[in-house]
Amino acid sequence: MATVIQGNAVNEGEMPYRFQVKVCGTTVTPDSVHRKPLENGDLIMVYKDKSYEVPRVTYNPKKFLLMGDSGLRIKPTNLGLGKLNSKNLPDGPDCTAPEIYGVHQCYTNFTESDLTQSQTGDYQGLDEWYFKQMADSAAKEDIDLIVYVGDYLYRQGPCPLNNTDGADCSAVNLPSFTSDPMTKGTVLNFVPGMYGDNWHGWWADFFYPALNLLKTAPIIPTRGNHEICKRGGYGYFLFLSPMPLRDLCKDYMPPYAVKFEHEQFVVVDDSAIDPLGGGVDHYLPSQCPGPPSSGTLVPMQEARDMNDEETVKQLQIFTETFKYVDAYALHYDTNFYVGHRPILGVGCNASQLASLDWTLQQSLGPNTLDGFNALITGHMQ
Repeated sequence: MATVIQGNAVNEGEMPYRFQVKVCGTTVTPDSVHRKPLENGDLIMVYKDKSYEVPRVTYNPKKFLLMGDSGLRIKPTNLGLGKLNSKNLPDGPDCTAPEIYGVHQCYTNFTESDLTQSQTGDYQGLDEWYFKQMADSAAKEDIDLIVYVGDYLYRQGPCPLNNTDGADCSAVNLPSFTSDPMTKGTVLNFVPGMYGDNWHGWWADFFYPALNLLKTAPIIPTRGNHEICKRGGYGYFLFLSPMPLRDLCKDYMPPYAVKFEHEQFVVVDDSAIDPLGGGVDHYLPSQCPGPPSSGTLVPMQEARDMNDEETVKQLQIFTETFKYVDAYALHYDTNFYVGHRPILGVGCNASQLASLDWTLQQSLGPNTLDGFNALITGHMQ
């Protein structure tokens, strides 16, 4: 007999702007009746008299899909997004639109002329983005578990016609900007097109292209640096975070374990690390040094101000995090570490070898990773 979950609103008038959706779910605990394998149709969500089958869940997965960093890269550097203050309250005449779930909507962030002027930034053409094709192909592979290593939302703004990369991505700007009055409660696209930390951006960049795949298997949704609070964090906490929605967005989440019969995945939120000089995203790989004469790769030492308050704070957070990670590994013979940033990676930065993540390496204990069979991370393409 199917178990029914009723859809419930989580917004309660406190969600940030642009999430005019409702989310529902259930929790599977160690003593839950759902700890046994679930087949399609065993668990059903019902919303507005329409039934939705929860994907098959097995306690002994055999086939895994590793993926991440999948969005369409649109990163304008001279256009602003959102004109709300820190409490999501209207900020002057730019946020006097009607409310949804008690939150005012901004709809005068851009004008049509903004989208036709030459704009700087990083842009990817829609004809160069293959996420949906890849996800649809994976959906046919009878996957037991999806492990996603973060970075779902890449569409941070509109795609101007005259962008500096010449990328053909202007279709995300539709429907075009409008300042027509909006009726309270009407579901509309409050920004021009499918981008930004809102339901429309998340739908276009992740949920729509991954829809067929997400119907086939459960997902471990790791948080990436694109999901920090000032980028895509509100959508991550609403749709993907395993934490109860007590906070709209938090800078750090504690590590947690996803346990199966023979293995567990220990998930670490490393999204908010502030790397020196922007980190690996700003490395210059064109002049890699030759092979070392000693046969040992030794990356250059980063010069960090150990009196810097944020540096000390992050080292404290992740030193404590790895203590929990180490403790989790004691309970299983097979352990997989899952994060976004590579811990032990080394990359080329001009003529130097550089660690991909100094903060994580400095925070490791002497034997922290000894109990892990593999480290699964992303961030690099």
